[in-house]
Amino acid sequence: MFQPIDNFEENNEEQEPNFEQDETHKPLLLIRSSLNAEPNISYASELEIDGENEGVKLPSEFLDKEQKEIYLENKRLDGLNKLTSEHQDFQLDILNKEQKSRNKLKAQYNKQIGKIKYLEDHSAHKHQQRQVLVSKAFRKQEMKLKYAIKKKKGDLRVTIDDSVEGLMYGGGQRLYQVSWKGRPQPVEVRIDECRDIKDKLIRGDYWLKVVIKDRIGGAILSFNKCIQEWRNMTDPLFHDGKHASKSMKFLTTLLVLAPSEIAITPTMVYCFQLLDSLGAVVGEGYFPLINNCFELVEGKFKVPILRNSIRSSIDKFSDLEALYRRNIDEWLCNLYFQTHKQIPLLKGEKQVIVHLMTTQDLQEEYEYDGAILKEYEELLTPEQFEEHKFSVVKTGFLTTPRNKLSYLMAEIMIELGFKTFKHLQIYVTFLLLIACIWSSRYIHYGGEWLYLKAIRYPVTVFKALAFTLDMEYPNQLTLSQEIGAILTGQAFCILWFIFFSLVAFGTLLVVGRFPAIGFRIIQCWGIITVIDPIITLIECIIRGFVYDFWDGDSFRLYNYFETWEGNGVIGIMMTLFLYAGMMGIASFCFYNYFLYVHMNGRLLDIYMRINGPEESFFIPHDGEISKRYLDWICYKARNYRSINGDSRKIAISTFDFTDSYDSKYNMHAQHVSVYNVANDRSRTLYRHFVVLPDGAICELSQIEKRQNNKKFSDVLKGY
Repeated sequence: MFQPIDNFEENNEEQEPNFEQDETHKPLLLIRSSLNAEPNISYASELEIDGENEGVKLPSEFLDKEQKEIYLENKRLDGLNKLTSEHQDFQLDILNKEQKSRNKLKAQYNKQIGKIKYLEDHSAHKHQQRQVLVSKAFRKQEMKLKYAIKKKKGDLRVTIDDSVEGLMYGGGQRLYQVSWKGRPQPVEVRIDECRDIKDKLIRGDYWLKVVIKDRIGGAILSFNKCIQEWRNMTDPLFHDGKHASKSMKFLTTLLVLAPSEIAITPTMVYCFQLLDSLGAVVGEGYFPLINNCFELVEGKFKVPILRNSIRSSIDKFSDLEALYRRNIDEWLCNLYFQTHKQIPLLKGEKQVIVHLMTTQDLQEEYEYDGAILKEYEELLTPEQFEEHKFSVVKTGFLTTPRNKLSYLMAEIMIELGFKTFKHLQIYVTFLLLIACIWSSRYIHYGGEWLYLKAIRYPVTVFKALAFTLDMEYPNQLTLSQEIGAILTGQAFCILWFIFFSLVAFGTLLVVGRFPAIGFRIIQCWGIITVIDPIITLIECIIRGFVYDFWDGDSFRLYNYFETWEGNGVIGIMMTLFLYAGMMGIASFCFYNYFLYVHMNGRLLDIYMRINGPEESFFIPHDGEISKRYLDWICYKARNYRSINGDSRKIAISTFDFTDSYDSKYNMHAQHVSVYNVANDRSRTLYRHFVVLPDGAICELSQIEKRQNNKKFSDVLKGY
């Protein structure tokens, strides 16, 4: 039967399946558990995190207002700090990259600089090597050129001019100048005037002649003149012979020929001769041809002219000076002149100048159309006269020992005659040298024989041969005796040379002259005395090889040390030392003889003349007179009476010069005036003189009297 529904549901209620036991329903269980679980998601915190990441600030619902403000400020500061740190990191990153780039560029720059420097050094070294090779080749060719010119009796001088750029071989212009031995040098001589001749010469015409001599009082040097423009004599000038005629103004330019630079010698001089109408020499003066640099003198000069022709016995400048030092009446006047070198070419010849450039050679040619004379001013003022000097020293240059040695050697060669091989003098010199060598052998060994006899040592062999003395003695001397025997030979030669020199010097003092052949013999003997050890060594070597005799003077010390010590090297060194010492002593004696005695000391005189300053010479003042001449003027004035009854009176004034700062300074001067006194007792000045503190007496002109109220203050200038 049908049952009720409720019962039906209760009875028909089905039980739920157990999913936990069934593995197939496990995913469902997981879903159920997740749905039944409480949610753990914090949407607020996640929203804040997302907001911070996105840069959006969200308020929190869980904080009060004050805490919210603090929280927001902290967040803002945190954000700023973060931005700052990020910016700093970014800047540091940029700086690091910049530094790395700089280091990289610097490394590349240093590398490039190193490469450039290496290339420069390498190229400079190669260029220097090339320049050295080129320079050597150029010097070699230059030496060949000098040798070729020397064979042709010429001299090539090379100078450097650094002022020109772009030139080869040292960066300067090489200037070549050739001088030939037989080709003279033209010199322009300007004759200005002869001052204060006055009545020392009689009325008439006078000429002034300029010649060049090999020495004072020597022979005139002449040349074959190719053209007529070379003249050495002025036109005639009239002189009235009155005391008021103070000067003779020639105002003439002459062209004279001087020897070439390689033929010139220090003894050569200018000779100025004043000639009268008959051709007689009424005045003569000498002036050096070269200066202290061994060049032709150039500039403004003055030279004392002595009366008449100079005696042949006078051959030194000091002798000329001694003449007017002893007696001022021997002095005629002072000649003022100028000298200038001309181009050493003849008319129509060409002068060639070659410039060696780096890329090309430039050659310039100039044709010589004749001498172009300079224009000179007439001497009028005292300042113009003061520019003329007597000294020939070239200022700004010093004479080096090399110049002195060259000067000395040149004089020795001239005295021996080696400058002129075609002259008889050189053959006489050779004969004298041979005779001196022959006689020196006898004196050398004669001195040794006397020394051995003095120490009582036996001499086994002593005999005279044709060219020497043969002397032998046993090798049993002590070391000091051996040294004495070696030195005695040359010592005797030196003593004989000193004796000859003293004879020549004494003769010059007593007589005043000594034969030239005597000087030449002493000179040759001195040369042989200096080289006596060399002659002895050569003689010992010849005797050793020819006669097998090895006990000569040059080998005795070697044999001594070889015998007693078994080593003769010390003996060789000692022999060379002794020979060098004796040659030095002989050279010193010969030098002093040649300087002070030979040819009456002419060598020293020439050297002092061309190297002496202006203060070391005595030159008469213009207008200077002697005391005897002044006495004669005063004597004539006292006895003078004219046809009108005029007379002359003499007035003497004395002036004292003192210094307020120096009590010892006290100088005196006198002024002597000669007046014409007329009948009305009026006076006019006739002549007047001044006696300077140094004793010189000078005559003043009438113009100087009128222009100077102090009479002679200009003359006393400098005292």
